[in-house]
Amino acid sequence: MKDDPPNSEKRIYIPLNKRALEDQPRERLLRHGPDKLSSSELIAILLRIGTQGRSAIQVAEELLESQAEGVAGLKKLTPLELAKIKGIGPAKAAAISAAFELASRATSSEASPSHRYLETIDQVADHFRRHYGANSPEKFVAFYINRKYRLLGELEVSRGGSNAVVVNPQRVFKDAVLHEAKAIILAHNHPGGSLEPSKQDLHLTDQLQEAGKIFAIPVVEHVLVTESGEHGLLSSSS
Repeated sequence: MKDDPPNSEKRIYIPLNKRALEDQPRERLLRHGPDKLSSSELIAILLRIGTQGRSAIQVAEELLESQAEGVAGLKKLTPLELAKIKGIGPAKAAAISAAFELASRATSSEASPSHRYLETIDQVADHFRRHYGANSPEKFVAFYINRKYRLLGELEVSRGGSNAVVVNPQRVFKDAVLHEAKAIILAHNHPGGSLEPSKQDLHLTDQLQEAGKIFAIPVVEHVLVTESGEHGLLSSSS
């Protein structure tokens, strides 16, 4: 007998509390490991309970089906966007977002900043996407490096709306001094996808470069990051 297609209306949902113990997602995970569970079962474990008339599995499957990219699509949603989806709400949205963040940190190519080198624009952009994301809101981050481009520390200086952030130079250089940085790499994302620097981007870069001269901690690059690309403001102007 052929299995019904994924979107079949013939699917029968059995509430988790009415399933045989060994068939419940949590028990299956403990018995067989997380890799043996479907994405909907894993999400159902995070959700814990469903809504009236809909099991956690059903809510999870409907959640996945609402995104064209499935799990990858969910990862792009902010906690507030998740919370607005029918059957989710703030608590479930927080659990899902926390799970994605833990997964992102676990898959980071380096265990700690002290073992990471930011020697190219690509490396800066990749690190930014992994830890801060390229989607809204716009984030502005300072990376503190030594003479060999080893990352000593980093600071999310500002987080704004979809189009702009406000940056305080004092915060940028206070932490640079504390980390004994020899140089700074700046980075921020453009949620709209444009790699064209705005007048504000150029003005802010000039402002922080001038401050760097006072502290003898030069700003060596400012990287614009989008989901699919990156652009070095100082590399392109040199």
